[in-house]
Parts: sequence; C-alpha cells; structure tokens
Amino acid sequence: MSDVSTWSTTAGSNNLASPNGFPENMAPSGVNDSCREVMAATKRFYDTLGTASTKAVGVAAGNVQQVDQAVTAWTRGATTTIGTTLNGTLSDTSTTITAFNGVAGATYHCRALGAGSITHHGTNLIITQTGASITTAADDTFDVEMITGSTCRIKNYQLASGAALVASNASIQGNFKKLAISTTGTNATVTCSADEISVENSSNLYKTLRTVSLAINSAGSGANGLDTGSLATSTWYSVWVISKDDNTTAGLISTSETAPTMPSGYTYKARIGWVKTDGTVNKYPLRIRQYGRKVTYSPAAGGNLTSLPQMASGVAGDISAPTWVSVATGNFIPPTAYHITLLLVTGGNTSCLAAPNNNYGNYISNTNPPPLGAFGNSGATDLTSGVMTIESSNIYWASNGSSCSLNIIGWEDNI
Repeated sequence: MSDVSTWSTTAGSNNLASPNGFPENMAPSGVNDSCREVMAATKRFYDTLGTASTKAVGVAAGNVQQVDQAVTAWTRGATTTIGTTLNGTLSDTSTTITAFNGVAGATYHCRALGAGSITHHGTNLIITQTGASITTAADDTFDVEMITGSTCRIKNYQLASGAALVASNASIQGNFKKLAISTTGTNATVTCSADEISVENSSNLYKTLRTVSLAINSAGSGANGLDTGSLATSTWYSVWVISKDDNTTAGLISTSETAPTMPSGYTYKARIGWVKTDGTVNKYPLRIRQYGRKVTYSPAAGGNLTSLPQMASGVAGDISAPTWVSVATGNFIPPTAYHITLLLVTGGNTSCLAAPNNNYGNYISNTNPPPLGAFGNSGATDLTSGVMTIESSNIYWASNGSSCSLNIIGWEDNI
C-alpha cells in the first residue's frame, strides 16, 4: 500500500511496480491499479487533515500547535513557532507562551494541547479579548495575527467547552484607584493620574491600565486633545482615558457624556470626570481639583477663577412662607453630578435658605426644615456649607437680604 509520505518529489523516481508506482512500459491493467492507489492514498492523506480547524498539521512538542483552516487553504510547511526559530511546526518547549514568531501579515489558527498560559505583554503579544493573560485548556482554539514577524495579536479565543472567554480582570468601566484631575486656570492643560483605571471596549471587554499619567491639551485635537470639532467657551467637556489594544494610553475630552469620537486605533475608554472652559478667548478650563469622584472649584489669584462661582445673590422669595426661587445648576455642575456642595453667605441681620426641591418648610419649621440655612446676627457675616443630592436641573433658595449669596464649592460625579 502506497502513501503520500513514500512518494518522491522527483517524478522519475516514482517508478515502483504497480500499484505503488508507475514503472516504464507498465501493463494497461497496472495503470488502473496505480491510479486507484493514488486516489486511495490521497484520501487517506485528506483524512489525516480532517475538517476545518480540527486536526493538527505536524506534531508540536509544547503546549500549542497550529491547525489547518481548511484543506483548500492548507499549504504544506506554512507553519510558525512559538518562542523558537521558524521550524516547520508550531511548538514551544514550555507550557508558558510568552512570544510568537511568524510571517508578518499572516494569521495562524491554533489549538491548545493542554493546560498552560499565554502571557499578555501589551507590546509583542497582545490578547485583544481580555487585555490579560489566558490560562489554556486542551482543545481551546484561537488565531494568532502577526503584525510583524515577532509581534502579534491573539484573537477569536474560543474555549473548548464552547463558552465565551471571560476576561480575568472583568470589571466596571471607570473603576479606579487614586484618581486625580487638576487644571491651573492659566493654560489649556488637563492633568490626570491614577494608580489603576478600568477601561472597556465596544465588545464589553475590560482591561486595567496602571500608573496612568496624562496631560490633555484642551486646545489640541485627537489623542490627548479634543475628540472632534472646535473648542467652545463656557462649555462642559467630559474627560476620558482611552487605550489601544497594545496598552498605548492617552486622554481625550469631548462634549459627549457617553460616546466620544475615538482617535484611530483606540478601542478602550472610560470617562473619569469633567472640565468647563471659561468665557474668554483663551477657553481655558476653569481651575478645579478632583480626587476620586469629588471635585472642588479651586480659586487662585491670576487665574480664570479668583473666587467661588456665585449661583445667586440678593433678595429672593420669602424665607417665612416660604417662597422658593429656582436656581439652574447647568452652568455650575456637569450633567452627571449627583451631589452639590454649597456655601451660603449672609451679612448683618439677614438669612438665606437652600434646598434640593421646593417642598421644604420655612426656616423655623420643626417638622420640615430646609437642609441648609445661614443666619446673620448683629452685623456679623454667617457662612454655612453643606451637601445636597441633585434631584433635578434646579436647586432652590430664599433670601431676605441684599448681601446674601448662594455659592458653589464643588460636586460629586456619578462616574
């Protein structure tokens, strides 16, 4: 019985007696037998390949081997290696895969032979589905897309069980550790940092970025700038951390609360805060300090914010009835703020009140008093600060003095 493995690449050497070859001057009946044997040998070879993505091409010595995409797409010898030189089969001497070498531009379909790991580096071996290393199991399959001869992406990882691959660092977009954002009020820079930040792509896959340190130029465009359009005065801009599959990290600002226009190559994102531009031709972000979710306005001489923003002042409504006057919050807090920190100021024998809605009682109510009030006495100024939950696009206040004012200290962001 003749098989493909016994045939010669030199045509004249395939001259064994029928049915194992085609000798010179063979009998007509031998031609039939040899042709049938060629067909049988070809079928046996076909069966060793199997159907698409099921059988190994060659035998691997390590944890992973290349498998065929389909018989029609298979090219004998078109294989690669893991962590070794190009050598005909996909193999490695250990079960911890840290590098792939192959033909730039090629994609190799692979099968895990057993338990082991494929190490995500973020530079030369990028696992796009998780952004983290994968623990393999026998018969897991995946594609190795070679970017260059030694850098690649691991894509389309499929567990042998048929279940979807779940990132080992599954998280929630925007989770952070030691997040900080600041602006100076004297330039266009938004400085951001975090020990860790969780970002998400459009496939709801997550990865954790570490030691993040960014300087976003609000006057620029694209990565580390504005996502699209032109910067406007007195406008809120969401602040984002964005990342490529290879962990290249940048910042971005956008008028969109949920869907910034992503620069080319960036697929992961997380919103981490907001800044608001001033009303001058500079359009610098107002001076703020943010730690975690809490943000405060930060007045300073020489900048674009020399005092706390004043939301309302003077006589308003009636503190006795009470008659509440609405104050719109949109110019002072971003749309995702859920707490606001206020400062009430009175002068002399005057009083003022503040509340998140207009259902509260007057300043002397024992059953339904307003949550915040300031009461001047004998010419002295009274200052009272407090935090309220945002219930609508307005807060409410009442005042009986021209020297009274309602000021904002900051807000807490619902990241």
